[in-house]
Parts: sequence; C-alpha cells; structure tokens
Amino acid sequence: MVDLADISEPRQRTTALSSDRNYGRETAVHRLLNQRKSAFTNLQPCRVLCVTWNVNGQIPTEDMATILAVDDRSPDVICVGYQELDLSPDTLIRADSSRESMWLEKMEEGLPKGISYKLLKHVRLVGIMLAVYVRETLQDAVSDVHVGTVSTGIMGMLGNKGGVSIKFNIDMTTISIINSHLAAHPEMVDRRNQDYRDIYTRMRFNNDEGNSLKSSDIIIWMGDLNYRLTSEEIPGEELRAMAERWEIPALLRHDQLKEQKSKHAVFEGFVEEQISFMPTYKYDPGTDKFDSSDKCRTPAWCDRILWQSNAMVKCEDYRSHPIHKLSDHKPVSAVLMIQTRVVDPTRKQVVLDEILKDLDRQANDSLPQIPGVSFTPVISPRPNSTPGFWSGLRCYAAAPSRATPTPEVEEVVAMHPHPKCSTCGETWSSYSDQCSACSKCDQSSSPEHVIPAPSRLPRNHATLSERLIQLRYKDEISVGFERVEATLNKTELHFDGVKYMEAQEQPVTLHNTGSDPFDFEFIPKLGDRSCCAPWLEIEPKAGVVEPGKIVIINMRVWIDNDSLQTIDRDRKLDEILVLHLVNGKDYFISVSGYLVPTAFGRPIMELVRLPDPVRKQSILVEIEQGTEEEKVDVTQPAILNIPKELWRIVDYLFQNALQEEDLFLYGGSNMDMGAVRDAIDTNAPIRVSSVHSVAESLICFLDSLPEPVIPYENFPQCLEHCNHFTNSRAILRTIDFSHRNVFKYVCAFLRELLANSAVNKADPKKLSQIFGKVLLKPRLPEMGAKSTLKKRSLFVLQFLQNDYDE
Repeated sequence: MVDLADISEPRQRTTALSSDRNYGRETAVHRLLNQRKSAFTNLQPCRVLCVTWNVNGQIPTEDMATILAVDDRSPDVICVGYQELDLSPDTLIRADSSRESMWLEKMEEGLPKGISYKLLKHVRLVGIMLAVYVRETLQDAVSDVHVGTVSTGIMGMLGNKGGVSIKFNIDMTTISIINSHLAAHPEMVDRRNQDYRDIYTRMRFNNDEGNSLKSSDIIIWMGDLNYRLTSEEIPGEELRAMAERWEIPALLRHDQLKEQKSKHAVFEGFVEEQISFMPTYKYDPGTDKFDSSDKCRTPAWCDRILWQSNAMVKCEDYRSHPIHKLSDHKPVSAVLMIQTRVVDPTRKQVVLDEILKDLDRQANDSLPQIPGVSFTPVISPRPNSTPGFWSGLRCYAAAPSRATPTPEVEEVVAMHPHPKCSTCGETWSSYSDQCSACSKCDQSSSPEHVIPAPSRLPRNHATLSERLIQLRYKDEISVGFERVEATLNKTELHFDGVKYMEAQEQPVTLHNTGSDPFDFEFIPKLGDRSCCAPWLEIEPKAGVVEPGKIVIINMRVWIDNDSLQTIDRDRKLDEILVLHLVNGKDYFISVSGYLVPTAFGRPIMELVRLPDPVRKQSILVEIEQGTEEEKVDVTQPAILNIPKELWRIVDYLFQNALQEEDLFLYGGSNMDMGAVRDAIDTNAPIRVSSVHSVAESLICFLDSLPEPVIPYENFPQCLEHCNHFTNSRAILRTIDFSHRNVFKYVCAFLRELLANSAVNKADPKKLSQIFGKVLLKPRLPEMGAKSTLKKRSLFVLQFLQNDYDE
C-alpha cells in the first residue's frame, strides 16, 4: 500500500500535472500532424547538385564552372564538399585557413551564370569543408539552418579525419548534408566503418543533444570515404590493368564499400547510383595516369555520394570530372531531384482541428461511466520519493464543502488513512476534519487518496468501476487515473567483462499494450543532473510508442578516459535508471557489471611501482571475484624508471614503424587497439595488422593518465616559457622523477622518428601538435581552448628539435 504521507503537496502536484499534460498533448499533436502531412502539403521538386573533391592541399587554379554547371538546368541547391583543403602543419591548431577563403571565392566564380545564388552556410573542420548555396528565390522557404562537426582522427582529437554537416529545412522537408573524410589505407576497412558510425551517431547540431541526423527526412552523404579495391584472388597489378581497360562492372565486384554495405556493416539504408565512371583515385597530379610512384597504389572509387531518404529522391546524373587534374583525386558530382513538401495553411488548419477533436473524443471515450461520478484524467508528477512509489493507480476525490460522506466512503478512507489538505498539504488527523476545514489553513478543502491499481486495467474499466463506486458522495466526486498500458521485457541488465574503450550493448524492449500512444523518457533521480552514469549511453533517451508497437532501447556501456575516473577501485558498475512514462508508471532499471583491470587510466606513480602486469589472473576469475585493483604505496621507491606498458608500446614502434609514413596522423583499427591493450595488460606478445593501431594506442595511453606527463601544477609555467628552451628544461627538473623520465623517453623516440623523415615524411610541427595535446593538459577543460594549443605545441617542439638529457 502506498503511504499518503509520501505524496507531493497538492499545489506542487497541480503544477506538475499541468506541465505533463501539456507536454503529452503537444507531442501527440506534433506526431499526428507529421503522420498526416500528405493531407495538407504539396510536393515541390527541388534540384540538388552535390560535389565532392579531395584537393590534396592544392591552391585552386582550375575553373569550377565545369563541375557546377553539369547541364543546362541550373540546380536549386548546390552543396560542395572538400577534403584535404589545407595540409600545412599549423592547420591542426589554427582556427583559420587562407585556403578556405581561396576555395570559397573560386567556387562562387564557377556558380551557374544567370542565376543568383546565396551562400546559405559553410563549415570547416581542419581540411574538411562543406559549403551550401541556394537560389535567391528559394531563400524564403529555407529555415532552421544548423551546423555540426565530428572528429575521428587519433583518439577523436585530430580533425584531419571526420565529418562536417549542414542541416536545414526547405518548407516541411529536413535535409542534412554530410561531407566526410574517413580513415585511409586498404587494410583499414573496420576503422572506416567505425568512422562512419561515429559520425552518424555523434553528429549534433549547434551542440543540441536532441538535434541529430535521425530527425532528417533526407541525408546526403559525400566525401573521400577511402574504400578501396581489394581481392584475395586478383593481385593489385591486375586490378590496375582492369581499370585501365575500363572493366568497371568486374572491378566493382571487389569494391570494399559495396561489400561492407552488403554485410549491413556500414551505410545501412543508404542508396548509391550505379557507377559508370573510372576510379577516382589515385592519379599522378596534372595527368590522367594512375599512380606511377614506387608504391603504385591500386586505383579505387574513394570519392562517393550516397543518400538516405523518407522522401522521393531520384538521381539524374552521377559522374566524375576527369578533366580536372589538380589533385591525385578526381572530383565527383551527383544531381538529385528531391520532392519537398510545401504547406497549404488552410488545409493544415483543417487537419489540426480534426486532430484536436479526435484527441478530445479519445480522452472522453476512455473514461469509465459511473452514475454520480465524473472522471478526469490526471498525469502523475515525476517521482521524488522512494523507488516503486508511483507504481499504483493515482486517484483523488474532490467534494464540495460540508459534503456528507456515505458509509462506503468512510470505509475506503479507513483503509487509506492520513490524507492531505488539497489546499496547503497539511495531513489531517481525522475524516471529520476533511468535511469542515483544515486546521492549518482554515479553508474548506477536499481529501486526496491513493488507491492501488488492479494488476491489469480492462478497456471497459469494469474493475476500476467496482473499486471507485465506493467513493460516491451525495454530490459529485472527481477521480483522476492513469491510462497508459505498457510492458518492459527486462528491468535488470548485467554486463560481464567490460573492457576499457570496448563497447558492450544490450537492448530493452518497451511495448505499448494499450490503445493510446504514449511518450517516454529517462529522467534523473532526485539530486542527479543526468539520467545515467557517465559510462552508460542510452539510445533513444526519449520518444513515442504507438499502440501495439514496440521501441527497442539500446543500453551501451562505454568506458572512456572521462568515465574511467568515475569508477571505484572495486571496478563495479552499478546504476539505477528511471524510465518515466507520461500518463503512466515509472520503471526502475538496474544496470550492473565489472570492469576488467587495465593499465590505461592508472597513474604513472603507481605503474612504476608495479613490476607485474595488471591482469595476473584470467579474466573470468576476475569477473567472478570482482577483486579490487592492487593498491600501491606511492611513498615507496619506484621499481621501474618508466611504466613497462609504455616501454612495450614504444619499443614495438621503434622496431617496426620508423619507416612508416604518416605515423600518428591516421588512426588504427578498434580490434587491433583492443589487442594491444590486452597484450600489455597480460604481458602477451603484441600482434596487430597495422602499426597505426599501436601508434594510436600510445596516444591513448598518454591521454588516459589521470595526472598528465607534465603535472597540472606545472602547466602554466610551461606555457609561459614555451619559447625558451633553457627555462623549459629548468621546469622539467622540478617535476617528479618518473614523470620526467616518461617525457624524456617519448621525446627521444619522436626525435628518432624525425631522424628517418626522409623516408617516413615525419614533420616536427605536426608531431608537436599531436603530442602537445596529451603531454600537457590543463586541469580545467575550459583552459584547453585553442588559444593554448599553440603554446603547448611549441613547448614540445623545443624538445624535438633539441637533444635533452641530464
């Protein structure tokens, strides 16, 4: 039985009820309008030209008109995406780029003549830029323009890979344009797939958590997707020969993107027009000849345009532009004819009136009919008490003053004692008080009761009628009740063997078993700001469930650097989620698990005092026992000069990667990086398919340290003396011996890498920019703005250009 003393005060309750009722009705109206939009909209054709080009860091010298004017019919919208716009060393830390204005000017010079176009918006992430132009006559129909960016470079820090997007409405049609540059190298298929998923799931517009790609009617995705031509049976030389013979259908059978799409691993639901043009990569710049360098790379269709749509889209043209020889890529364009929905205001008002009347009728029809009793639906407030508090049916009885209760009512009140005054919330001591005046506020008032709900509420409310017939007064009684009927397939989830930076997912199914749609959302517990722990992601966090339908809610456990620091030493994961159903009950979902021990995220001061690997036992035993991490006395002398885990990663790179091009510029595969972490945590051999995975693991290890290599307290001094090598050396002498050794060791390896720059093309400025972000970090995130990145880079650069020893 629910204790009435736990119920919120009526005045507070009235405010909450009004807010929830408005929320539910507004969302219902919006949803129903969207479902019936074909009844009050007309289809209007809109021609969209999309262009993608990896310009390889070149200055624009070629006429863009040959790309932007593909035929005699000028487009309504022009979207142009560039990759590798600027490859200069400073581009990773500079907010501006001269190449950006150069390419925008060249683009505007090439816009179709005789038509006035306006730049709607442009957005850039390092070398990835997207610009959208619309016809001036279309401007009034365009609204809600937003931009978003997602970086997928090493550890998500570098913007040399990732995606940018512009989202806007044309009348009632929401369009999102994405320009992306995914991971390079033929063997990096898994990383490319992950880059796509990261961009799709992490893209948020104007930093609004609720404004994502999923709310788009049409998504157009273009860019250098970097999927290659590979075959286990056919060598690269033969694939190259097939390309030169224009054997396009045969080559496409070995296209990685088509293969991954067929496996539903990437771009699910996206469509691409049939390819009839030559591979767009890789050419000798200034020619139409495929790569003739020593690497002799296999040609590929790296540059692609795809779309996903709930509306009508037809591709009228899909081609490359081989006459452009500026870059090692050829530009690609697509002309899409889309159908946008234009609102007819008069017809929309008619539909809106019908929806409102229908909602009112449904509300009235759902009320039980009892002689002498009127029923008013009430939406319960969110929980502010103990779990399970709102599990029953909420009812209140309102009677005029001096009403005389029947014996039946007295019997029910005796079953549910201690009601509260509906005016001031004071608990009454006896029923007679309720029928006269409240002893506190001296106002005529009415009682409020809670009656537990039956296990299942029939549609005709017969069971409810039997319970409430006892509440008849000689005058009128008003009863509030809940109408949502739903089931949840599970309320307990357990995640075994959770590993750092390796996601685990479990679905929960919410089923609407009633006759009315309802809204749901996960809400914070009392005193919390977020609805879930930092290590837990919920998708979706809110939504609508139609009658008879189900919604699959995905629970994803993801331990990154930030969430790792919130987990106790016993490594237990424990969280209670509150799933709130508007007009219904609240479900409490328990999420638990264990984190497998790892050296990532542990302080340098502890690691140099641990001679053995952090995982001495088998994973299964650790999970069953849930043992705490080994506690380390940091006051004892260090056993190691540097963490053995760091030595193993750097030693592998020293032995295998000094000749590798673009080390630390491209990310590795998630599978390989997981193998690296397992190897160093268990002292097993490192076995990976790409050294880039080990390189990113080094960045990840340094970034995961709870206290950076250069301690927080020394951060301001390092910035102050970033241009003075002698002073910088003096600062290093003041920091802890173990931290100083790690800094010296990493810089010594980077100097060795630079000594081989004639082969590996390593650049000291780029390396200093990358490592400046992880070796020096501010205590407060807001201090890590771009204004400090240059100084952090300069500090590290001094130790890459000068030998440092003591």
